[in-house]
Amino acid sequence: MWESNKSKPLGHDDTSGFEFVKELLDGDPTAGINFDRLQRHPQKGYIIFEWLLCEESQTVTPFSSHPKKYWNKNKTKFISLWRVARDLNATLYLVNYAKAGTKAADEVLLIKVLDLNDSGIQKEEIRQFTRADFQTWFRKLNQECLFSIDDDAQFTDYKCPNCEGVVAKNDSGFFCLKHCGMNLMKVYGTDIGNDGVESLLKGDPCEVYTKKGYLTQVLPRVQNRFINGKTYIQWETKTIK
Repeated sequence: MWESNKSKPLGHDDTSGFEFVKELLDGDPTAGINFDRLQRHPQKGYIIFEWLLCEESQTVTPFSSHPKKYWNKNKTKFISLWRVARDLNATLYLVNYAKAGTKAADEVLLIKVLDLNDSGIQKEEIRQFTRADFQTWFRKLNQECLFSIDDDAQFTDYKCPNCEGVVAKNDSGFFCLKHCGMNLMKVYGTDIGNDGVESLLKGDPCEVYTKKGYLTQVLPRVQNRFINGKTYIQWETKTIK
């Protein structure tokens, strides 16, 4: 049975929004929940993040802590988050972390909630990250959420060689989601082709014939070309013959 009617009054928080709501409620139990982070992915839909801080004074670390160990203290919020996740058809992530500079700072535990009921999380997927690896994972996801792309586009695991943004692919070929100006598909107006671009993204060169008939080696490096006052960003090339 859901117990949202047993939510406790908002506690202390140093953000003005929390203080304002606390003032307005004047001690009444809150009917609302606060999202740590809500974002929308163009393909995966809504994603909810709840940050779970492990203080240095605690005996647990991000890797050893889990909501089941303090379920009765915070069950109402977890249940409410799960209800909203289901209503939005969203992915719910619980993230154990520690403050930078503390002993456990390099531990980040990502808990993807797959099923939850009154007694706790029933099904989950757990991944352990270093802080740097989680940053890479999180930044990639965030970049993907910044852009609305065609429904037929697919994200790839490749990074843009110019800005390290996420590379996606649709019917027109590969493109950088950050729109940094890097032309992944062409050199000197010549289409490299999907196979050629994929080789370059993997770090291998390819060969194309330019419109002028030159056999050109395309290298997996970036070059800037300045023409008529404009900068064109493309793959580095070397004429073979």
